[in-house]
Amino acid sequence: MAGRQLQRLSALRVAKEVTSGHYSDGGDLYMQIADSGARSWAFRFKLGGRVREMGL
Repeated sequence: MAGRQLQRLSALRVAKEVTSGHYSDGGDLYMQIADSGARSWAFRFKLGGRVREMGL
């Protein structure tokens, strides 16, 4: 069974990134940075054919 190649975000990149947006950590896990600078993690998945996002 072949696993997905994860593009792990380093702790240094997470700490230094300031531009708002979504940053992939691989495996459908994303770090979100809001316009205000607030950071959070989200998992994106499909349920019933629709893309969903669950905050962690």
